[in-house]
Amino acid sequence: MKKILWTKIVYFTFFHMLCIGQTTWNFTHDIHKNSFYKLSGMISGKFPIKMYLEQDTFLCGNPYDDDKSQTLKGWYFYEKTKTKIPFKGAYNTTEGREYIELFVPANKNENINIKTCKLKEYTEMFVNQKEFDLTKMQWKMKKSSTFSPVDLIMEHRSSPETKITISFSNGGKKQNIIDISQLSGAKYLTEFRFFDTKNKGKFYYATFEFQEWSRQDDNANAMCGAGIERYLGYVKLDSSGKVVDYKICLRESCWHQDKVEELMIVPGFPEYGLVKRD
Repeated sequence: MKKILWTKIVYFTFFHMLCIGQTTWNFTHDIHKNSFYKLSGMISGKFPIKMYLEQDTFLCGNPYDDDKSQTLKGWYFYEKTKTKIPFKGAYNTTEGREYIELFVPANKNENINIKTCKLKEYTEMFVNQKEFDLTKMQWKMKKSSTFSPVDLIMEHRSSPETKITISFSNGGKKQNIIDISQLSGAKYLTEFRFFDTKNKGKFYYATFEFQEWSRQDDNANAMCGAGIERYLGYVKLDSSGKVVDYKICLRESCWHQDKVEELMIVPGFPEYGLVKRD
């Protein structure tokens, strides 16, 4: 009798856990950045390649160039093999000193020299010493004395614009993706966080906050140089993930103070949405 009872307890416990697992739901978010370059083309007109670059984490060269001299990292591959060959490099957009140099490192742990913007030990390089133009470079092995022409087509140009999306999953399946950038009109989003998410009855609720810098040129001394555009948001979904209701408001702004709305989020009650301040 005890064995039968114990078997039933185990069965119902497992069944209960299975049901909980099947009804698991959650909200997540993603920040999609566009700060990268993608190119494709030819070396010497006969070797098809693809290339990917993005800004590295530090400046180099003359500190008075501000952000005009920047390090890069990325990779390229030959279409025939598709084996990624990593490189590190730098560029300068200062008038009269424009260039782009990319080095395939002999030692993958070696970094660009912060003073010279060059890599000492490398096996091959891409270069344009006349201007910062990635579509018109030259290539050579380090031991070679001659360069080969590299003609590339820009497939994606780096941009400071970003996009934030909210994903809703129910029962382990992603049911909807909500483009917050499109709903708000904000293009340079830098931060996002959820306040609360809740399931109440047949509906799912989320409240959140996101922001972007008022200026995109990093000029902290100009008007709104240290300002932010801060938004509050709320969404209500049905069990299929369809948006039933939403609201996004500009809560703080340096540029558009006339459009700021005196709304707030009630902690712990996302179903209230955005409510007016007392």
